Amino acid sequence: MIRAIARTGLHLASELGLSALTVAISVTLFDRRAFPEALLVAFLGGLTVSRAVSVLRARQTLRLAWRFPRVDALGLAIPRDEEGWRAIEAGEAVLAALDSDARAYREFFPTARRDVRLALERALQPSAKAEEVQALTASLRGIELRLRNMKKSQSAPAALEALDALAARSSALAEAVDELSVRPNVISLRQGGRA
Repeated sequence: MIRAIARTGLHLASELGLSALTVAISVTLFDRRAFPEALLVAFLGGLTVSRAVSVLRARQTLRLAWRFPRVDALGLAIPRDEEGWRAIEAGEAVLAALDSDARAYREFFPTARRDVRLALERALQPSAKAEEVQALTASLRGIELRLRNMKKSQSAPAALEALDALAARSSALAEAVDELSVRPNVISLRQGGRA
């Protein structure tokens, strides 16, 4: 995730640096009374920066890096349609759940990140059909829900264990009470008394 943010930051920093250089050169030329050259540099610099940003936007790299940093860190191809973006969104949710809610259970999911990557690679292949992408997206959403519910259901096994322990103690207590209630009768019968 840090790599993705750094890569996007590098793109933006280079564009901002080019903008600052353009402004500095234009101001210097304007200060030296070279008005046509200052306007030309400002125009060309602005054109270059706007073109670079539009290329980044057209390639959707900024959208992928800003909205889905965990998936961007996997280094996958950029989706070509909305189905692909939905799969990316579902993959991001699964990776976020792995990072937050299921963090305590990482040893149970040693290949989870690899599996998410493979699923997203299949979804983003040019030969992938819309039905396959939708099925993979639904599968990823189901995985995310199960991961998010693990934290909530963590108390359920503990509660079941507590109930089992309580049931065991109750049955042990009932056996002890039955045994005590039978013993006085056995003792009184041995002494010749009535039961």
